[in-house]
Amino acid sequence: MFWTGYIEKVGTGTEDIVNLCKEKGLKTPEYHQEEDFRVVIWRKAKRESKGESKGESKGRTKDKIKRAMYGNKHITLPEIANMLGLSLGAIEKAVRKMQESGEIKHIGPNKGGEWEVLD
Repeated sequence: MFWTGYIEKVGTGTEDIVNLCKEKGLKTPEYHQEEDFRVVIWRKAKRESKGESKGESKGRTKDKIKRAMYGNKHITLPEIANMLGLSLGAIEKAVRKMQESGEIKHIGPNKGGEWEVLD
């Protein structure tokens, strides 16, 4: 791009990117030079509802998962993730914690089986 006249000299845009991110309240970007060149630009964290703590948000997610399981004891974790608009990883983590704490139980084979809500 330097040879075509798009940029004045190599590396001049990195400072602009850092400054723009700071102006927008984002973390400083990460630059990685390995086999390739990558820039990681961070997004803003999702805002929690006014007056809602992180624990309250997690409690609501657990309640939504339980309601989904009450409504369909054969529901899959990907279906729950899709229904709640959350990542599959977040649902798997929440369900694992709920199983460990005895709130829910999965009966039968991993693929298939059914959910039992215990509390």
